[in-house]
Amino acid sequence: MLNPVILRMAARKSLKGHWQTALIAAFTAGIFVTLFQVAFTLRLNEALSGLYALLNGDMTLAEFTANLTAISWTMPLIALILMIIASPFLQLGMIRYYLLRLKNAPASAFSVIFSAAPFFFKALGLNLFINMKIGLWGLLAAVPAVALTFALPMDASAAVFILYVPSAVLMLAAYYRYILAPYALAEDTATGIRAAVRMSSKKMKGNKRQCLFIHIGFAGWYFLLVLLSSFLSDIMGAVLSLAVMLFAELMLSVYIGSTFTAYYLYRCHEAKPAESS
Repeated sequence: MLNPVILRMAARKSLKGHWQTALIAAFTAGIFVTLFQVAFTLRLNEALSGLYALLNGDMTLAEFTANLTAISWTMPLIALILMIIASPFLQLGMIRYYLLRLKNAPASAFSVIFSAAPFFFKALGLNLFINMKIGLWGLLAAVPAVALTFALPMDASAAVFILYVPSAVLMLAAYYRYILAPYALAEDTATGIRAAVRMSSKKMKGNKRQCLFIHIGFAGWYFLLVLLSSFLSDIMGAVLSLAVMLFAELMLSVYIGSTFTAYYLYRCHEAKPAESS
């Protein structure tokens, strides 16, 4: 079993001296995700502020309702649509960047990121196809769970929660089953959508737990981000703390993205991480 530490070492080695370019590339690739996060978080903070005021008795229910309906969700909705449509091909370009860095090849941030633009529809199609399959796997267990929910008494809340666990497990397994498909498409854009999905499913057979452990290896960093967010929001305010957190999340996403690209090279080409970097 491949040690996740070796993959992380390969990722750090490939990014050494290239963090600035990698962050620019990641910011460009994730621009619509960031826009959605900012727009949604700001609107959510407005709604939560009103809720806190209501709970503390500083606002009546009528005032809270009026405040809630006055909050415009247009920008988060537009950002969400742009994220769904444009992010897949930008993420494809980002994977190409990671592949070049791990192969120690020159990689320009903007040219590599937008090199996947001609494959806009294929990237979008792959993303929708994967999410549809993940959703269907979850639905497979969710349908009987919903049926049983209505059959159970109202006070059986714990039992209702347990009913949906199989659905979450199936969706998680499906996520890892198809996780390598975008990497296959990024490396060879001639690959068809179904072929990329089949390849990922074949390569991940018996290896999904290994991939899960790689993700778990970053749990400490996520925990630090949560602590940092809580600390900064108290001393810097919502907007500044959000900006700092987005930058920290960007650095972590680059680290994780490079690590999983190293895993793809190992799993699909049996290239040792040390050799890939």
